Amino acid sequence: MQTKLKVYVAGPYSRKTELEQYAEQLRDAGYVITASWLYRPEADDGGFGDEQKTLAAAEDLADIKRADVMLSFTEPPGTVNRRGGRHVELGLALAWGKAVICIGEREHVFHYLPQVVWHGSVDAAIAALDALDEKI
Repeated sequence: MQTKLKVYVAGPYSRKTELEQYAEQLRDAGYVITASWLYRPEADDGGFGDEQKTLAAAEDLADIKRADVMLSFTEPPGTVNRRGGRHVELGLALAWGKAVICIGEREHVFHYLPQVVWHGSVDAAIAALDALDEKI
């Protein structure tokens, strides 16, 4: 199987288990998943100290930088916890010229940029990712 694009999966930490499943689906289709945060078992308990947080942030930066595309999962209006590193991750992807495919609803002004592609379902986003992979 030929290696496809490198994909960084971003989303709320509260959806980590769900996003791991999507990442596995993408990996099975030949994509390289660069989002090591999904597989960081020590993060599950939220008991990170300052040093672990620093290392995790540096690893996430490197993961985004080596990705070709970001697949970003957003939250609907009214969601209680709408903060998170995923917003910084999206900003970095945009600044570094990565392709950005979002699933869900727009949460802030940067989601309205023309280079941010939107899809209402995971299946549609994966189809868009497949189409992007064929172009490259």
